Amino acid sequence: PRVTRADTPLRDAAVEMVQAGLGALPVVDEQRRLVGLLGDGDLLRDLLTSVVLGSRMAKGQPRAPDRHRRVRDIMTRQVLCVAPEQPLAEVVSLMVNKNVERVPVVRQGQLVGFLTRGDILRQLIGS
Repeated sequence: PRVTRADTPLRDAAVEMVQAGLGALPVVDEQRRLVGLLGDGDLLRDLLTSVVLGSRMAKGQPRAPDRHRRVRDIMTRQVLCVAPEQPLAEVVSLMVNKNVERVPVVRQGQLVGFLTRGDILRQLIGS
Protein backbone atom coordinates (compact mmCIF):
# COMPACT_ATOMS: atom_id res chain seq x y z
CA PRO A 1 0.00 0.00 0.00
CA ARG A 2 0.97 3.63 -0.38
CA VAL A 3 2.50 4.96 2.81
CA THR A 4 3.89 8.14 4.29
CA ARG A 5 6.39 8.97 7.00
CA ALA A 6 5.80 10.87 10.23
CA ASP A 7 8.27 13.59 9.18
CA THR A 8 6.58 14.20 5.80
CA PRO A 9 5.21 17.74 5.46
CA LEU A 10 1.49 17.58 6.19
CA ARG A 11 0.61 19.49 3.04
CA ASP A 12 2.51 16.98 0.85
CA ALA A 13 0.70 14.02 2.40
CA ALA A 14 -2.67 15.76 2.06
CA VAL A 15 -2.04 16.56 -1.61
CA GLU A 16 -1.03 12.94 -2.27
CA MET A 17 -4.21 11.67 -0.60
CA VAL A 18 -6.43 14.00 -2.62
CA GLN A 19 -4.70 13.36 -5.94
CA ALA A 20 -4.75 9.58 -5.46
CA GLY A 21 -8.31 9.53 -4.09
CA LEU A 22 -7.21 7.95 -0.82
CA GLY A 23 -9.09 8.15 2.45
CA ALA A 24 -5.98 7.44 4.51
CA LEU A 25 -2.28 6.78 4.42
CA PRO A 26 -0.53 4.39 6.79
CA VAL A 27 2.40 6.10 8.53
CA VAL A 28 5.51 3.91 8.75
CA ASP A 29 9.08 4.20 10.01
CA GLU A 30 12.26 3.24 8.15
CA GLN A 31 11.63 -0.49 8.72
CA ARG A 32 8.01 -0.23 7.47
CA ARG A 33 6.69 -0.64 10.98
CA LEU A 34 3.33 1.02 11.40
CA VAL A 35 3.51 4.08 13.67
CA GLY A 36 0.17 5.69 12.87
CA LEU A 37 -2.49 6.49 10.32
CA LEU A 38 -3.25 9.77 8.57
CA GLY A 39 -6.91 9.77 7.63
CA ASP A 40 -9.17 12.24 5.90
CA GLY A 41 -10.89 12.77 9.26
CA ASP A 42 -7.57 13.85 10.79
CA LEU A 43 -7.06 16.32 7.96
CA LEU A 44 -10.59 17.70 8.22
CA ARG A 45 -10.32 18.16 11.99
CA ASP A 46 -6.99 19.94 11.60
CA LEU A 47 -8.28 22.17 8.81
CA LEU A 48 -11.44 23.04 10.70
CA THR A 49 -9.44 23.83 13.84
CA SER A 50 -7.05 26.02 11.82
CA VAL A 51 -9.89 27.92 10.18
CA VAL A 52 -11.84 28.41 13.42
CA LEU A 53 -8.84 29.38 15.54
CA GLY A 54 -7.33 31.42 12.74
CA SER A 55 -10.51 33.39 12.20
CA ARG A 56 -10.76 34.17 15.91
CA MET A 57 -7.14 35.28 16.00
CA ALA A 58 -7.17 37.33 12.77
CA LYS A 59 -10.64 38.96 12.89
CA GLY A 60 -12.31 36.74 10.33
CA GLN A 61 -9.24 36.03 8.19
CA PRO A 62 -8.18 32.37 8.29
CA ARG A 63 -4.52 31.91 9.08
CA ALA A 64 -2.21 30.62 6.39
CA PRO A 65 -1.36 26.90 6.58
CA ASP A 66 1.69 26.24 8.71
CA ARG A 67 4.29 24.89 6.29
CA HIS A 68 6.28 23.42 9.18
CA ARG A 69 3.56 21.01 10.28
CA ARG A 70 4.31 17.34 9.76
CA VAL A 71 2.19 14.21 9.50
CA ARG A 72 3.19 13.33 13.08
CA ASP A 73 1.42 16.47 14.32
CA ILE A 74 -2.06 15.18 13.51
CA MET A 75 -1.84 11.45 12.70
CA THR A 76 -3.78 8.91 14.73
CA ARG A 77 -1.29 6.94 16.81
CA GLN A 78 -3.50 4.16 18.17
CA VAL A 79 -4.58 2.19 15.15
CA LEU A 80 -6.65 -0.98 14.99
CA CYS A 81 -4.63 -3.51 12.96
CA VAL A 82 -5.37 -6.99 11.66
CA ALA A 83 -3.20 -9.93 10.69
CA PRO A 84 -3.18 -11.45 7.20
CA GLU A 85 -4.33 -14.78 8.66
CA GLN A 86 -7.43 -13.39 10.39
CA PRO A 87 -10.72 -14.68 8.99
CA LEU A 88 -12.58 -12.09 6.93
CA ALA A 89 -15.72 -12.44 9.07
CA GLU A 90 -13.68 -11.56 12.17
CA VAL A 91 -12.14 -8.52 10.46
CA VAL A 92 -15.56 -7.32 9.29
CA SER A 93 -16.95 -7.74 12.80
CA LEU A 94 -14.07 -5.72 14.27
CA MET A 95 -14.48 -2.96 11.71
CA VAL A 96 -18.22 -2.71 12.25
CA ASN A 97 -18.04 -2.89 16.05
CA LYS A 98 -15.20 -0.34 16.27
CA ASN A 99 -16.73 1.81 13.50
CA VAL A 100 -13.55 1.99 11.43
CA GLU A 101 -13.53 2.22 7.65
CA ARG A 102 -10.03 0.88 7.06
CA VAL A 103 -7.43 -1.23 8.81
CA PRO A 104 -3.75 -1.79 8.21
CA VAL A 105 -2.70 -5.41 7.77
CA VAL A 106 0.42 -6.08 9.84
CA ARG A 107 2.69 -9.11 10.10
CA GLN A 108 5.37 -9.15 12.82
CA GLY A 109 5.04 -5.39 13.27
CA GLN A 110 5.48 -4.56 9.59
CA LEU A 111 2.82 -3.20 7.28
CA VAL A 112 1.97 -5.71 4.54
CA GLY A 113 -1.38 -4.39 3.35
CA PHE A 114 -4.35 -2.14 3.88
CA LEU A 115 -7.99 -3.23 3.92
CA THR A 116 -11.02 -0.96 3.49
CA ARG A 117 -14.74 -1.54 3.77
CA GLY A 118 -14.90 -1.02 -0.01
CA ASP A 119 -12.35 -3.81 -0.54
CA ILE A 120 -14.45 -6.17 1.54
CA LEU A 121 -17.68 -5.22 -0.25
CA ARG A 122 -16.07 -5.73 -3.65
CA GLN A 123 -14.84 -9.17 -2.56
CA LEU A 124 -18.21 -10.22 -1.13
CA ILE A 125 -20.21 -8.94 -4.11
CA GLY A 126 -17.79 -10.54 -6.56
CA SER A 127 -18.10 -13.97 -4.96
